[in-house]
Amino acid sequence: MLNAELVVRLLVHEDDQVRHRAAEYLRDCPSPPENSSDVFWEAFDRYRIQDSSVSFAYSYIPQTESSCRRLVAVVADKGTTSNDVFHLRFALERLPIAFLEAHRDEVLAAAHSMRPMEPLPWKKGTARLSSADHLAERLALRNVPPQQLWTDIEKLAMRLDRLARNRWDWRQDYRLREALARHPEFVIERCVPLLGKDQTWLGVFAIELLCMVRHQPELDLLVPRLEDSLSCDYEAATKLLAQIGGQQVLNRLLHEFAARKGKFRCHLLRVISAMHTADAERALIELIRSGELAEDEVNTAAQELVDLFTTDGIELLCDLVRAGRYDPGLSDLREDVLILGKAVGVAIPEQEAWQQQTEADHAARRAMSPLQRMGSLLRGPSTAEQATPPLAAACPMPRSAEVGRNDPCPCGSGKKYKKCCLNK
Repeated sequence: MLNAELVVRLLVHEDDQVRHRAAEYLRDCPSPPENSSDVFWEAFDRYRIQDSSVSFAYSYIPQTESSCRRLVAVVADKGTTSNDVFHLRFALERLPIAFLEAHRDEVLAAAHSMRPMEPLPWKKGTARLSSADHLAERLALRNVPPQQLWTDIEKLAMRLDRLARNRWDWRQDYRLREALARHPEFVIERCVPLLGKDQTWLGVFAIELLCMVRHQPELDLLVPRLEDSLSCDYEAATKLLAQIGGQQVLNRLLHEFAARKGKFRCHLLRVISAMHTADAERALIELIRSGELAEDEVNTAAQELVDLFTTDGIELLCDLVRAGRYDPGLSDLREDVLILGKAVGVAIPEQEAWQQQTEADHAARRAMSPLQRMGSLLRGPSTAEQATPPLAAACPMPRSAEVGRNDPCPCGSGKKYKKCCLNK
């Protein structure tokens, strides 16, 4: 597989789909390269990036003093007139606290130049906290005692337990967690006891706080949190397990995979992939080659190999496409392999034929109405389609006219639609 240093260079790749996949990789990578932000600005200058997924990923990669200064300068210069600046809002709001403290006036002035955010969905007509106010709140929490911060986050968790996931401003808990993370001993003392018993939002915040202070709790406390892939427990536990990494974590995940049945096995495949290591790549390849995976597990393992920019597994993925050993209603593996080939520099023998079929499928999909698309998804392939050879199989239909499976999720998480709200 490509290592993170090679993937970061794909941000300046000429193909926009490759750039998009590279940004998603870096957003989820446990240890992005230190030069990631510099390469992002190289891509920004070359392509005037307006891809929200790429810009969102920028807020998760390491920042240097020069990259922070460049971000503030670009926002201050463009203000409310440019979409690419609007997409950088997340990065501006997550500037390293040390830089924010040292350049308070300059950063707040740039934030004031940005256009207001949309109202929260349950308070129509009510403006959300502006970027400048959010940054000022981050600064104000610096000297708040940890006990008060913990009390505030407990109250917030109780409120969130009564709300849908997309019905609050995520920046509120981010501010509290960031301030608490300045007190690692307090965080460990309060959060570790919650891992084995608390299934509320406070338990989720506990995992995220332990991740922020880079604590490594017992695996027996984390693995049960992976049971529900649609919960934030799963997301937080996956992130912390990937951060811990190592052969012990991988072996535990593989042991759980062998001992379990059903959808939980697919969840475990995604967690293995989140480790972003060559050992994880080899484990996924061996599982597919074993021939013991169910169809949905093959789909999941194949998609995770694509997301890892696999090199050792690309021929295996081509074989899956040729043999039709995947469900086109769950993943468009043919198109994914084509994008992967461009990224890793491997020529696919069937590239021209697969590309033509992919373009034809996209054209047919664009000609459909939203109801036709939904009906096609729910109905499944027709008898004629089932008899069609794999190379001519129809590509999957998205769940809505606006959002594709590989597009950023509209909930604002920054994840792919298929890995976030597709099945909700």
